[in-house]
Amino acid sequence: MTKRELQTKRNRLLTDLRKLTRLRRGQLSKQYYYTKSDNHGRTRRQGPYYVWQSYVNGKKRSVRISRDQVDRVRGETEAYDKFKDLIDELLDVTERLTLQQER
Repeated sequence: MTKRELQTKRNRLLTDLRKLTRLRRGQLSKQYYYTKSDNHGRTRRQGPYYVWQSYVNGKKRSVRISRDQVDRVRGETEAYDKFKDLIDELLDVTERLTLQQER
């Protein structure tokens, strides 16, 4: 890739990063309760309920998410995944530009 192409790609990546205004680390999981429903020991699944889980500074964080917040939180965790991908690409492009400048 030429220097100009790399610079154009770097600028596009920076623009894409600026568009990410909300994000959160971690994952959203769907969980269920199990309760006995009859005298024969059969259980019935109740739920789902949703939990957002993440690790920050080595500590686990778990927060129950209401059903009306699920789509928003899911979008925020997906935005964080996109953020990580963009950062990896930006590092690669910037490093390539740096190496080209040394020549």
